[in-house]
Amino acid sequence: MFFQIAIDGPSGVGKSTVANLLAQNLSFLHVNTGLIFRGIAWYLLRNPKREIGEVLREISQYKTFYFHKNSWILNGKEVSGEEFKKELVTKEASKIAKKGEIRSFVLEVEREVARKENIVMEGRDIGTKVFPNAVLKVFLSASPAIRAKRRFLELQEKGLLEGRTLEEIEGEIKKRDLEDMNRELDPLCKAEDAVEICSDEMTPEEVVESIRKEFEIRKSQQLPPV
Repeated sequence: MFFQIAIDGPSGVGKSTVANLLAQNLSFLHVNTGLIFRGIAWYLLRNPKREIGEVLREISQYKTFYFHKNSWILNGKEVSGEEFKKELVTKEASKIAKKGEIRSFVLEVEREVARKENIVMEGRDIGTKVFPNAVLKVFLSASPAIRAKRRFLELQEKGLLEGRTLEEIEGEIKKRDLEDMNRELDPLCKAEDAVEICSDEMTPEEVVESIRKEFEIRKSQQLPPV
């Protein structure tokens, strides 16, 4: 039996940064579920004439690589995770995340890796559907303005702005929030027993320390869930 820490929250709230730091702190495996969807989207964009089922079967051969580095190895070629953050891939990932076939595939991948080791998993519906019995569920929140500023600076630093302004990015974030909260399959929502942390005025390190303290309390109170 192993521990699962589930980190959920809206787009651009800092789930990846916090989850990665927390996993390092606890010596857990960090699983970025958003990277799985983005990787599938990236692959589909490059294979537009192939059926989704065929693509998923091919990708499943390489799923070990989703979790051990910020990149994929597909057909023997390493693809940087930065490729998955481009705007076209982001939009396609949001689109395919609504498809039941793809969500079922990703769900099984997520649960498979959790059967093998302690994990910090971040992404949509992790606490509500993927691991409803996780030892700790965290829902990160931040205002759209703060999230837009962070995203703008990140993209600017990496040369991925592609001409977008801060105002445009904030508009994209608000639109994405509405779509995620109102989609038919697994809409964005906070688990009833999740600990909510607003990071508007907190550094990633402060958020991680808050989560780590809560985890230590939970761990002392129960055995790892099945």
